Amino acid sequence: MAKAKEKRAEKPPQITSVFVGGFKSLRDRTEVALRPLTLLAGRNSSGKSSVMQALLLLKQTLDAPFDPGPLRLDGPNVRFTDVEQLFWRGARKGDTAQEFSIGFRGVDWSHGPRTGSRQEMSLVFRRGDRPHDIALDRLEFDDLDAFPKHQGVLREEMSSRELRALNKRSRLATPVNPSIKLQLGVQRNRCFLAVTLTGPGGYDWGSILPPQWLGPAVPGHIERMIHLPGLRGNPERSYPLTEVGRSFPGSFHHYTASVIASWQEQKDVRQRELGEYLALLGLSWKAEARRIDATHVEVRVGRLPSPAPGGANDLVNVADVGVGVSQTLPLLVALLSADPGQIIYVEQPEIHLHPRAQVALARCLLEAAQRGVIVVVETHSNLLLKGVQLEVARGADPTLVKLHWFARDKAGATHVTAADLDEQGAFGDWPEDFADVELDVESSYLRASLRAAGA
Repeated sequence: MAKAKEKRAEKPPQITSVFVGGFKSLRDRTEVALRPLTLLAGRNSSGKSSVMQALLLLKQTLDAPFDPGPLRLDGPNVRFTDVEQLFWRGARKGDTAQEFSIGFRGVDWSHGPRTGSRQEMSLVFRRGDRPHDIALDRLEFDDLDAFPKHQGVLREEMSSRELRALNKRSRLATPVNPSIKLQLGVQRNRCFLAVTLTGPGGYDWGSILPPQWLGPAVPGHIERMIHLPGLRGNPERSYPLTEVGRSFPGSFHHYTASVIASWQEQKDVRQRELGEYLALLGLSWKAEARRIDATHVEVRVGRLPSPAPGGANDLVNVADVGVGVSQTLPLLVALLSADPGQIIYVEQPEIHLHPRAQVALARCLLEAAQRGVIVVVETHSNLLLKGVQLEVARGADPTLVKLHWFARDKAGATHVTAADLDEQGAFGDWPEDFADVELDVESSYLRASLRAAGA
C-alpha cells in the first residue's frame, strides 16, 4: 500500500478534459475527455477541429516571440483574419455569442487520496473595446475537492480590496512569514491572468496563476503540445536544421529531419524503432539523416518496404518515394519523441496511407498511449478505428481509449457523444458508424449490379 501511495505522489498533474463554449460551432459548453488515445470522429464540418483549434490559439499565442495580445489569431498552427470568426453565430438574427471560453479540468495525485485533487480553470474571451480586437475578460477557477470551496474569478481591473477578499476566500497567496504584507494585483500574461505579489518596498514576489496546481501546469501542457496538421508539408530534398528540445513551436513536421539527425548522432534506440514502425506500415524499413552542410540535412529512407539481400545501403532521398512516407514520417517521429503526459494532436493521420497501413497505424498510436503520451486523433478512417478495436481485442488496455463522435443539430450547433471500448474492443451506443456507410454503398452497388445484369 505504501508503494502505491508513493507512485501516486510521483505522478505529475495531468489535464483530464478540455471544454470549449461559444466558439465557432460549439454554441454550448462542449467537453472532451482526454485519454491516452482520444479519437475525434464525425462528418465534415461537424466541429471536430474546433475544440482543438481553441487550444492551438493558446499554443501559438504562448509560442510567439513577442506578446501578440490575449490571442494570436493568425499564426503557424491556426489562422483567423477577424475576431468574428471565433464566436458562435446561429442562423437567426442576434443569435451570436457575446463571449467564448476555453477551459481545462485536471487531477493531481499528490493532493488527495485515491482519486487525487480535481481542479478546473476557464479562460473567457470577449470582443475588445475597439473594432477587430479580442479581450481576455476573466479567468474562472474552481478547486472541486476543497472544503470549503476554493473558487473565484479574476479580472484584470480588480481592485486591491476585491483581491484581498478573493484571497481570503480562495487562499490564492499566503506568505511564508505572516507578518509580511503583500499587495495583490492582476496582470495579463499572454492568454492567461495571474495574481501579482508585491512586498514592502516594492519587492517583487512573483506571480500566481490560479488555481493552486492546475493553473501553473496548463501553460506548460499547451506550450509543449505537438501539432501535426492534415497536410504535413511537401517532401523536400533537404531540410533546415532546427534546435531539438522538449517543445516544438508551430507544426511538428518542420522538426522531423532534425529529430532524426539528433537520434542518429546520439545512437538513440528510437531511430531503430522508427524503422520498425515504417516496416509495420509497409512504407520502408529505415530512415536516416545525412548532413549536407552546416544548416541543412537530407532525409533518406529505404527504397523498399524491407531490406533486400545485400541492400543495407539501398536508401534514397525521401522526395523520391511515395508521398505517404513523407506525410507519415513526422507522425511516427512525434509518437516516439513525446514524453509521458505530452499532448500530440494529429489531424487525419490516415491521409495517403494504404488501407492496410491505416489498420497497422493503430498499434503505433496505442504504443505511444501505453507510455502515457496523450494522443488526440481527428479521423475519418473507419479502418483506423477498427485497427484500434483489433488491438484492444488482442489485449491492449481498453481504458486507454476514448471515442468522441461530433454532430451538428438543425441550428448548426455541435454536440458530442462519447463512448468507451470494452475488453473485446467493442463500444456501446454509437450515433453513427463509418461501417454503415460502407455497407450502404456495398448493398447499393449489388442492387445496381443486379438491375444492370437483368437489363
